[in-house]
Amino acid sequence: MLTWVRARCARQPAEIETKSDWLVRNGPGGSDGHQWMAATVKAAAPDRDDIRSFADLLDLDDYVSFGGRG
Repeated sequence: MLTWVRARCARQPAEIETKSDWLVRNGPGGSDGHQWMAATVKAAAPDRDDIRSFADLLDLDDYVSFGGRG
């Protein structure tokens, strides 16, 4: 799959890295988003205080979905 993407991607490696870094750090934005995310984290893992971005939340969701404890 990576070969297919690279063959069709016109982006430079630095552009890809910049976008990837942004996605990893992307958080909920405004107060409504923060409230939603806080409630979601509290329901899944009330003792966790290290969930800051959507990437963190996805990792937590995957972990809990496959039997892990938040």
